[in-house]
Amino acid sequence: KIKFCGNMYISSGGSVNSTTVVDSGNVYVSFGGTANNTVINSYGRMHISSGGSVANTTLASYGSASISYGGFACNTVINSQGYLSVNGMATDTIIKGDGSMTVGYRGIASNITVNSRGYLVMNINSGSATGIVASSGVRLTVHVKSGSYVQGSYDGAAFEMKDAQMSGFMVANSSFLRVSSGATAIDTVVNSQGVLMVSDGGIASNTIINSRGRLMVLSGGIASN
Repeated sequence: KIKFCGNMYISSGGSVNSTTVVDSGNVYVSFGGTANNTVINSYGRMHISSGGSVANTTLASYGSASISYGGFACNTVINSQGYLSVNGMATDTIIKGDGSMTVGYRGIASNITVNSRGYLVMNINSGSATGIVASSGVRLTVHVKSGSYVQGSYDGAAFEMKDAQMSGFMVANSSFLRVSSGATAIDTVVNSQGVLMVSDGGIASNTIINSRGRLMVLSGGIASN
């Protein structure tokens, strides 16, 4: 067990199994290092850098993990108050109630399950988030822009974002869809507590705004039909 600001460093040829990290402890997994069956909670942190690999990680109770470009994680479970940041690669991730995950910059995430009250943010450049299965009651934040691909379903309704165009997305339950310059959102449904924001140079068309949904069109943005 690593705790009270203790640090563990796993590098080339190193492998660690069944570790618990708590009380602001840190695990650093770098090139050639591996970690399996790690539990991170109580403000513990895991850092996976380029060439590092982790499997079967559990994040909970303000425990967090960050995957840098070139790092890899599989079979991650994010429990209540756990957090995962993906700028590398992550596959087979489960986000449970009050857990959260961000896919950013060049992040590549696949096979993401988001359970009720889970939160998934996708703010991607030159990356992707695919195989998303989001149940009713989750929060999704998506920035529609060029160079990224997003695909999945939300409460059974399929959506896809490619070539800077999002189609068929349902915004609800404090979810947020932002359409950036040069991007388009079509056939969007904004339900209660959902927000659709169209930035300068963005376009939204064929949008349905239901009760307590919000459409924000900033200067230079376009909303039609």
